[in-house]
Amino acid sequence: LDLYFPAGAQRVDRPAVVFIHGGGFTGGDKAEYRSASVSADLCRAGYVVVSCNYRLGPMTQAGVWPQNIADCRNAVRWVRAHAKELGVNPDKIAVAGGSAGGYHALMVGLSDDKTGPGGDPAAKHSAKVSAVIDMYGVVNFAKRGKGEVPGTSPAEQAAYFPESQCDPQDPAVLILHGTADSTVDIAQSDDMAKALRSAKVSHEYIVVEGAPHTFDLHPKGTGWTRTTLRWAANGNETRVETKSAEPGLVEPTLAFLARTIGN
Repeated sequence: LDLYFPAGAQRVDRPAVVFIHGGGFTGGDKAEYRSASVSADLCRAGYVVVSCNYRLGPMTQAGVWPQNIADCRNAVRWVRAHAKELGVNPDKIAVAGGSAGGYHALMVGLSDDKTGPGGDPAAKHSAKVSAVIDMYGVVNFAKRGKGEVPGTSPAEQAAYFPESQCDPQDPAVLILHGTADSTVDIAQSDDMAKALRSAKVSHEYIVVEGAPHTFDLHPKGTGWTRTTLRWAANGNETRVETKSAEPGLVEPTLAFLARTIGN
């Protein structure tokens, strides 16, 4: 883990964000530029940030899946277990990640932390989070031609697809994706947004025009469009669309975190 602490006097109730790096599941590191850049932006805004590593390797390599997901869940458990010494409110933890890290963030946030892939029914601390930020993550391997997790039946395979794990009890989700992404097609995030809407999970979907893959919160592009969906207690849907002529994502990302875990 790399820890990022805000400047100034330590508090006892800061919200925290666990950030998960990308790298196609086989590479990458917590100290990569994107991880460090996003973590620094969030830290400057007052969040304690924990950037974590996890087991790397192809799906065909024994011991990688679902240990990689378990490692990310354990990063959240670690923050909660050490909340007092970190000055963190254990009820205000979000998870975020880019690309493969976006996938892991969705799995941590949407699938059950006890019974889902990489879950631990005997864990002393919960891996549940209060918000998820998915930066251009894969949500269904089959649609990407990336193969299947070995040793699982077709029915079990769905447990590894974030788009199949949505239910109304899930935390709010922020999706970020660029239209010029040639690594993970934006249709993956389109499908994720559709799945969240079907399950009535509050979410924001920001499409950055002209942005490629592997961006931080300062992507190249010409602007973005944000679609926000929320549901009232009576089940009525509220849909709001906003646009920006600038591609920067710091402000909308911080606004999402302020709304979901505070600041």
